[in-house]
Amino acid sequence: MGPPPETLGRLHMPQVRDNQIGRLAVVFDEDDLVRLLRAAVEREGGQTAFAKRYKVDRTRVNRILSRQLRASEAIAKALGLRRAYIAD
Repeated sequence: MGPPPETLGRLHMPQVRDNQIGRLAVVFDEDDLVRLLRAAVEREGGQTAFAKRYKVDRTRVNRILSRQLRASEAIAKALGLRRAYIAD
């Protein structure tokens, strides 16, 4: 039997605590991503211009901005982001 789940956090992973693995990062949640997308769409001159430049579906951009869909990997990539895993 392994250690209980509550002991698997950051403080109980000496490699992470001692900076042997992992890295510092800025973490965005879904709300942050939508704000970033909204700013990028405005910079590009609208949803259509953003979608054409980054070769993503305009209706998907619209649905993400209106919170009907979660952001896709393609949208995250267009914003210069990538998926990562964080410890609780």
